[in-house]
Amino acid sequence: MNKEQHKITEINKGWEKMLAQERQRKILELVSKHKSASISRLAKELEVSPMTIRRDLAKLTEEGKLERVYGGAVSKIPVGYEPPYLTREGEDVEEKRLIAQVAASLIQEGDALLLATGTTVVEVARAIDPDLNLTVVTSSLPVAMELVAKPKVKLMLAGGLLRREGLSTTGHIAEYCLGEINADKLITSAAGLSLEEGITEYSNEDAVVKRAMLDRAREVIVVSHHSKLERVAFASVAPLEKIDLLITDSGIEPELVELYQEREIKVVIAGRGDEDERATK
Repeated sequence: MNKEQHKITEINKGWEKMLAQERQRKILELVSKHKSASISRLAKELEVSPMTIRRDLAKLTEEGKLERVYGGAVSKIPVGYEPPYLTREGEDVEEKRLIAQVAASLIQEGDALLLATGTTVVEVARAIDPDLNLTVVTSSLPVAMELVAKPKVKLMLAGGLLRREGLSTTGHIAEYCLGEINADKLITSAAGLSLEEGITEYSNEDAVVKRAMLDRAREVIVVSHHSKLERVAFASVAPLEKIDLLITDSGIEPELVELYQEREIKVVIAGRGDEDERATK
C-alpha cells in the first residue's frame, strides 16, 4: 500500500468512526426518549442493518450507557427511580389506549373486578362499557374517579393511607379490605416485568397491595407498555408465573413473546386489529 492509499484508508476509518459515534448518540437519544427500543426499530430508524445495531448496543452496554435486554435495549434508570405520576400519565397514550381496549373487551356482565394502580389501568377504567353491571374494587384514586361516572358499576375504594406519588391507597387497612374479597379478574399494570425478577413495583407500599390483589383473583391480567418489559423496579411483587394474560403493544419483540409462552403466559398484542396475536397456554 502506497502513502496515498494509506492516507485514504485512514480517512475512511475516521469517517466510519465518526458515523458510528453519531449513530450511537442517536441510539442513546431514542432509548432515553422511549425508555426502551428494539433492534428492529433502531435499524429502521437509523437505516442500518440489525447486525450494525447489535454491535453498537454491545459497545454502549460495555460503556455502561444502557442495558441490553432480549431484542433491544433499555435506558439505564436506577431501580429506585419513580417517574412523577403526571409524567407517566402523558407517556405512550395511544399504545395504552389500545391495550386498554383489549382488556376492557374481556370484562363480562356481572364480573367482580380488582383494578390496581397504574396509568394503563386508568385507561382500562375509561374504556369499560358503561352498560355493564359490575362490582369493582380499586386502590387507585384516578381509577375510582373514572368509574364514578358509570352508575352501573358498584364501586369500592380500598381504604388505607394515601400514597401521593401514585395516587393510591396503601397500608394494613387496604390489605385487610382486600383480604375479604373474591374477584373474577385482576387487571394490573407493573413498573417492571422481568423473566428473572417477575412483577416489580416502584414502592413497597404498592407492592404489598398488589400482592394482596393477586391472591384474591381467579384470573390475573397484566396490561403493560412494551417499555416496561424486561425492566426491574425497586419492590418485588410476585413471580411471572402468577400472570395468566399479558396485554402489550406491538413494540414487543417476537423472541420475548416466545419466552413468555414458555412460562405458560398468554400474550395479546394490541393494535393489530383482527390480527391481534393471541397465544394460548
